[in-house]
Amino acid sequence: MAKELIEAAGGHADEAARIAEGVRTIGPTVLDAIGEHIDLLTRVGADTRSHYRGQLKAHIAPVLGGQSVSAVTYRHMAGWVRTMTEKWGSPEIVEVSSRPPPGGGRWSRR
Repeated sequence: MAKELIEAAGGHADEAARIAEGVRTIGPTVLDAIGEHIDLLTRVGADTRSHYRGQLKAHIAPVLGGQSVSAVTYRHMAGWVRTMTEKWGSPEIVEVSSRPPPGGGRWSRR
């Protein structure tokens, strides 16, 4: 298991350790956290909320949706941005989403 985890982390043992800790940490999945965020948005109508849910289902859920928020790293996000850029040909579509959080290269629920 450790070998596969390190390979999945691109050979970076420190990142593999963070992923392993994130997997052990009980918390919401990416799908749950973004779904809740969409539910809590203000100043958007039902059509916009529905559109956002469709985008979540089509573009985020297949790649990151089942992962614990605490296990997602900058490398995961960069890979997702690369996939989206290859699919749509425009990095601007996902540019804001791809920026690492202030103070570090790891995403976490705040």
